[in-house]
Amino acid sequence: MSPSLSSVAPASPVAPADARPARWRAYARAASAASAALCMAVLIGWCIDGGWLAGRRAGLWSMKPAGAIGFGLLSIALFLQAAGTVPLRAAAWLAGIAALPGLGSLLHYAVAPVETGSWLGLLRFTDMTLLSATCLLLLAASVASPGPAAVQRHPVWRQGGVSAALLAVLVGYIASIGLLYDAEWQGRLGSAFGSLPLPSATVILMLGTAAVALHSPLEGLWQGWARGGAAGRFLRAMLPLVLLYPAATGWFRLMGQRAGWYDGEAGLVWTVLASTLLFLGVALLSARWIAGLEAALKASHATLEQRVFERTAQLAEAMERVRESEERFRFMAEAAPALIWVSDAEGGCNYVNRSWLKFTGRRLEQELGAGWQDSVHPGDRERVSRTFRQALQARRAYKLEYRLRRSDGQYRWIVATGMPRFEGAGRFAGYVGTGADIHDAKSTALALQASRQQLASIVDSATAAIISLDASHRIVLFNAAAERMFQVPAERMLSRTLDMLLPERLRAAPEAAIELFEQAGRAAREAGAPAELVGQRANGEEFPLEASVSRVEADGVRLLTVVLRDMSEVHALEAERRARAAAEEASRAKSLFLSHLSHELRTPLNAVIGFSQLLLATAPQNDPKSNQHKYAGYILQAGHHLLAMINDLLDLSRIEAGQTQLQMRAVNLGASLQHSLQLVAPQAQTAGITLQVDAPSPEAAPLVIADEGRLRQVLVNLLSNAIKYNRPQGRVEVGVSQYDGEDLAIEVRDTGFGMSPEQLDDLFKPFSRLGREHSDIEGTGIGLSLSKKLIEMMGGRIEVSSVPEQGSTFTAVLRAAPGHGGHTPPVSH
Repeated sequence: MSPSLSSVAPASPVAPADARPARWRAYARAASAASAALCMAVLIGWCIDGGWLAGRRAGLWSMKPAGAIGFGLLSIALFLQAAGTVPLRAAAWLAGIAALPGLGSLLHYAVAPVETGSWLGLLRFTDMTLLSATCLLLLAASVASPGPAAVQRHPVWRQGGVSAALLAVLVGYIASIGLLYDAEWQGRLGSAFGSLPLPSATVILMLGTAAVALHSPLEGLWQGWARGGAAGRFLRAMLPLVLLYPAATGWFRLMGQRAGWYDGEAGLVWTVLASTLLFLGVALLSARWIAGLEAALKASHATLEQRVFERTAQLAEAMERVRESEERFRFMAEAAPALIWVSDAEGGCNYVNRSWLKFTGRRLEQELGAGWQDSVHPGDRERVSRTFRQALQARRAYKLEYRLRRSDGQYRWIVATGMPRFEGAGRFAGYVGTGADIHDAKSTALALQASRQQLASIVDSATAAIISLDASHRIVLFNAAAERMFQVPAERMLSRTLDMLLPERLRAAPEAAIELFEQAGRAAREAGAPAELVGQRANGEEFPLEASVSRVEADGVRLLTVVLRDMSEVHALEAERRARAAAEEASRAKSLFLSHLSHELRTPLNAVIGFSQLLLATAPQNDPKSNQHKYAGYILQAGHHLLAMINDLLDLSRIEAGQTQLQMRAVNLGASLQHSLQLVAPQAQTAGITLQVDAPSPEAAPLVIADEGRLRQVLVNLLSNAIKYNRPQGRVEVGVSQYDGEDLAIEVRDTGFGMSPEQLDDLFKPFSRLGREHSDIEGTGIGLSLSKKLIEMMGGRIEVSSVPEQGSTFTAVLRAAPGHGGHTPPVSH
């Protein structure tokens, strides 16, 4: 019973933790509302009685209007902060505004002496006393201190706010005692306390205590005052007496001295009587508080007893339900045909049902603990024990198959499942598990596996899907090709019908599905008749099938075999053939169009070039008034550029159309390189590019297998690009070297801007200029693509290496002519 009782939380007469801040806020609201009402009364009195002019200083009007305004605004800010109706920042701003009269008063006392009769006399008359202004600033700083979130980050601010409020309370308390005793203060500090009017002292006391109440959570002694236990309640009950009793006794003694009562026995009697009455009041209040505490304790005790009684009844009812549940479980477990067992938290068996005992032929005490493992097959015992220990450590469910000895001595395959069980608040209590005899199903599966292995050499070697069905149209054979085709393992398809391989819209009865396969087979055998059967893979993808169905009847058993061929690849090849034919047709049409276009463009372009040459020859060259020679040069240059572009387009179209014929022979590489350098020399001189050639002379140069004209076209293109895309005052290095055995390489290296890996991917695409389309460098983006195709047609290749901001190297590799590949002199780079 003790665990259950310990879980019951005892009732307490103390209010919940969040009720104490509510009481503090209620006191703060009441004190700030009373202070605001007092300040409003002062302002109304000054306005009605003409206090602004008369300067009356008695009663409520002893508080100056400036003080009433400042303390009134501060009361409103404190009330809003306690009510929580506005953000703390708004209350802080209002407290700052309330502090302005006090700040002005301090500045007035510091820098503005007032002469009687001047207009400043009225300001002094309506100004605050020095102590009132100081207390107003202290209380404003306390109200404007940060909220709880900021206090947690900056505890010094909280201590400052509490200290300011406590200092103001102390000032108000001392001034109130002095006013109560009508004391005559001496000195500058005493005169400051004496100048503090009673309304101001009262307002300071109320606002100061309200500000202290709002600065929670408090620490030290204040935390003890805020507690909800008996100590806190006693401290809060005695605190008013501690503050009021000395003041009251002192006031009685003062009144007695002034009345002259201590001169005779009557005065002594009066003193004793007054002290007795005060102590009697304290005793009555204490007795009342103790009686209330006693009543609260009795009520708490009664509530606790009632809670204990209710919880005990609930516990008894829960235990009864647990007992009934255990009885039901045991009844069902004993009646169940499955093998059921239960273990404790350490893994020891503490229960097996009647079916288990009947299966193993053993007694209950033999199976308890780890005794049940004696019936497990020796070959499976270590695996079963390891699996159970791992599941026990992880507190997870498990499932495994193993052999268990039956009462007749035969080992039978069973499948066992174990589930962890938890009690109470998630406490692990052990496992409950079941076992089922799957020996027959396991034997069937093993026999099926053996049969599949026997047929594997024949069926699994076939590329077509082979599916066999029995007389009930159930699948009994599903070969590896069928698994790959339909993306489903054979185990899932065995004993299922053929319609499961069709899309949902085509599924019908098994006989209808077989008829559909047979119709597709007959259609496939007809000349030109396409197979219209559609299959569906495990992922939902549909694909075309070609089917062949054969029926066999042996010993009265009808068997059906379906051979399926995936036609997706055939259709894809057909679609690819059609697409290739269409692309070739489009390429031929494009080439024919470019050929006709270049022919039609050359006729007027030749006329433009001819007439521009005529204009260039007849134009005066040194006539400063005529620009004919310069303009004719521009026309001729543009014409040649357009003619080169048309030639490149025509060459590219012919290559793509397969109409380019090459005259392959042994070509002197040095002569071709020298001729190409002569063609680009003017271009290099105009661009300020230095050509550095490190190659053998034509007499000693090696021979390569190439078309001489096309080789020069490629070399000119590579050299021209190296010049065009170079830096100002850059250089182009040309060299010949032996490459990979008998091959020869022509290297063209520039000092240009280089290319990034992304640009290299698009380098040989036709019409690609790698972002230089809008530059002032002429070009069409065809030259490199054309050069690459020409080199490849000549049995070579072009390789490129480039480093951004350093330059690029183009290497044209060609086959050396027989007998000349090894005679290339060494070349330095």
